[in-house]
Amino acid sequence: MRGKLVPQDPNDEPASELLKRIAAEKAELVKQGKIKQQKPLPEISEVDKPFELPEGWEWSSIQNLCLLENGYRSKNYPNKSTLTETGIPFVNAGHLLNGKIDEAEMTFIKENHFETLRSGQFLPGDILFCLLGSLGKSALAGNMSGAIAFSLVIVRVYPLVNNKYVHFYFNSPISYQFVKNMTTGLLNLILQLMI
Repeated sequence: MRGKLVPQDPNDEPASELLKRIAAEKAELVKQGKIKQQKPLPEISEVDKPFELPEGWEWSSIQNLCLLENGYRSKNYPNKSTLTETGIPFVNAGHLLNGKIDEAEMTFIKENHFETLRSGQFLPGDILFCLLGSLGKSALAGNMSGAIAFSLVIVRVYPLVNNKYVHFYFNSPISYQFVKNMTTGLLNLILQLMI
């Protein structure tokens, strides 16, 4: 085994077609009331594209491929006095280790507290991404569900998008470069992904 990429198969569907199907799936989720309608995102300018992609590939904003949800920040936000030894996992940036959620020092909240949170509830398969402190750190939730601290954002891929590919992207040098060059407020809007 040599680890070399194979030439692009000319019979592969171009990414533009996949992006159209993802947009149709998103529109259906909006129609069903499962997600909110998003404002259209600006096209990615040639200046913002760090390199030329192979034929059939496309640059896309992460928001075209994933739903982004912040941790809960209101009065019911879990604090030290509400943490318990068992219950629903409450994940913070310190729990993101080597692309996974480290359960060794896990903190928990009671189920009735979890049910009062209006956002920040992650599901199995979601990606947790750190927006504050350890900016750019991420983990794949695997089979775990729970709640996130305000320093994290949930990245939930839309149908037809592979969560492992998106997570792999978050751990790539190109993603690190985008994160390093962006401020937190701009990060959600500008992260780009090549497909």
